[in-house]
Amino acid sequence: MTAHFLFKPSVQKTAAMKRYHAWTLERPCCVSCRYDDVTLHHVTSTRDGGRRSRSHWLVVPLRADLHQIIWDSKNSVEALNHGQFFERYGVDLLYAAAWNLAHYQETEGA
Repeated sequence: MTAHFLFKPSVQKTAAMKRYHAWTLERPCCVSCRYDDVTLHHVTSTRDGGRRSRSHWLVVPLRADLHQIIWDSKNSVEALNHGQFFERYGVDLLYAAAWNLAHYQETEGA
């Protein structure tokens, strides 16, 4: 079996998704409330260890050090799991992603 059978193709981002991502990247980090070094985190897990399909609509703004293991090997969501991330920071990323999308739809009329 070749590697390309192991992964399902990712959904191409639509223009609406790109606008949403740009809007999200203008928001402060959902943990630190800081605007610097904000990255886009796709929420694919739940606090209890469940997995979700990757969706371009379930995203949150996270500072790079809280997002990717290459910037912080102990405190990032990639280093921790979503449950440990919640225990450490008190932020449910799936809830935050749903809130972020609802806020975008309400304020931007999407």
